[in-house]
Order: sequence, then C-alpha cells, then structure tokens
Amino acid sequence: MSGLSTPQVDLSNVQEADRDILNHQLNGVESEKEAADVLVAKMLKEEAEAGRGREDYEGEEEPAAKADGEAEPSEEDKAKAKAEEESRSQRRARLRRESMQRAQADRDRLQREVGRLQERLKAVEAKNPDPDAYGEDSASFIADRAGYAARHVATADQLEDVQTQAKAAEAEIARARAEEVQDYFNEGNRKYPDFERVLKSDNLAFTQTMADALMEEGMHDIAYELAKQPEEVARIAALPSPIAQVKEILRVQASLQSKAAERVTTKAPPPIKPVRAAGAPATKSPSEMSMTEYSEYRKKQMAPRR
Repeated sequence: MSGLSTPQVDLSNVQEADRDILNHQLNGVESEKEAADVLVAKMLKEEAEAGRGREDYEGEEEPAAKADGEAEPSEEDKAKAKAEEESRSQRRARLRRESMQRAQADRDRLQREVGRLQERLKAVEAKNPDPDAYGEDSASFIADRAGYAARHVATADQLEDVQTQAKAAEAEIARARAEEVQDYFNEGNRKYPDFERVLKSDNLAFTQTMADALMEEGMHDIAYELAKQPEEVARIAALPSPIAQVKEILRVQASLQSKAAERVTTKAPPPIKPVRAAGAPATKSPSEMSMTEYSEYRKKQMAPRR
C-alpha cells in the first residue's frame, strides 16, 4: 500500500519575538479578544473530541488450556468451533473496516483543514507591520505588531495541531491496513501451510489493484494458484487499466472454479448396473431372435393362457 502523506508547512518562520509579544505586550482590546476566541474555540474542540469517544476492537479471549485426561473434541465440536472462529474473524474484519473508514474520513477532513490554515497563515504573514511605515508613531506600531503577533502565533499553532491530528489519522489507517494484511495471511495459512511464503515470493509483481482484488473475501484459493504462476502475474500486472487487471483475475477465478467442478464430476461413481441372477440367460429382444428362438418365446408367452 502506498504511503499516505499530509501537506506540511514549515513553521520555523514563526518568530520567537512574536510569541514574546503575545505573552507580554498584548494590550489592545482587539488582540485580546482574538486570542480569547482562539482559546475558546480550541477548548470547545477538545471537549467535543473527548466526548465523542472511540469504538475499540473487542479483545479475543485466549482458549483455555485442556485439562489432563480431557477428551478430544468431536468432529461436530470442531466444526462448530471453526464456524465460531470464522464468525469472530468476520466481525473483527467488519470493525477494522469501519475504523479504517472513520480514520480515512478524519484524514481527508484534516487535510482540507491543513490547506485552509496554510492559506490563512500566508495571508496573516502578508500583513506583518512595517516599522518604516509608522515613522515616529511607535505606539501605533507596537499595537499593530501585537495584533499581528497574536494572529500569527494562533494560526501557526492551529496549523501545527491539525497537522499532528492528520498524522495520527494516517498512522491509524496504516495500523489497520497492516492488521488486515496479517489476518489475510493467517487465514490463508490455515488452508495452505505455505500460503504466505508463496505469495511473498520475490519473483511476483502484484500491482496494488491486484492485491486489493485478491484480498477480497473468498479469494485465497485464487491468490494461491495465481501466485504459483509468476508469468501470469506479470502479464496481468502489465495491463495498463486497473479494470482490465481485475477482469483478468475474475477470469482466472472462473477458470479455476470450472476445473474444480469438472474434478467433482469425474470423481462421481459410475451408475450401478442391475445384477442378474447367476445362470440366468440373457434376455433378447424379439427382433434379435432367430425363428426357432422366437417360436419358443411365443410358446412360453401363450402357455399361461391355456
């Protein structure tokens, strides 16, 4: 999976002098009000995020150790346990998918916010007061410089905070993706002991489109068989269209399913032939009989009528 990235901005140009002005020289009503508005907005945002909560995965309990002398589970119990494990696996996959969707939505929203704040920071910096424009009116310059410092620092801090949140969302997406891949290999290894080793072979060149298609539910058999044909993998990967790549994978899936159906048909036992009693003569149809045989045949048919 290709790496996710969030637009970054260099905040080193936020001068320390601006922060000093904000901390020690804010004496204008407008600057104080803006600083207060920023603090209130940030407080409300933190409270909203704290109250929203987050749905975590439910932990899987470790199976209890078997006591000495305990009987082996029956085939029926094994089948039931397998079904329950598949159900847990499906639920875990659903929760992970939902978590990833939330993280992706958060990441996209935060990236848009990063872009907005970057533009706002540029606009703020464009209004940095020029002391030469004030002449001897130092009081006005100090007041305007204090207002600029408040806006500059508040905007830069907001941008840095949003960038941190965006990085956290990307990390959550990467974590969920890594867990999804590992679960996929674990399930494949239960069917084929060398599943992971075969699919991670160095001579395979799966594209991201192919990997996403083969990771869909029920595609382990297709992925395993296809991975044993590196030339076929390379051919499909060379197709320029992602749609064409998916179509070829589906064609391989249909071919393998057809072959599996043929194997089931050929393994079916031949139809049972009726067993003839020992010594019983084979019965001919009248059209196959000689004249003598047909005469005897008619005599036997007429005898009961007499």
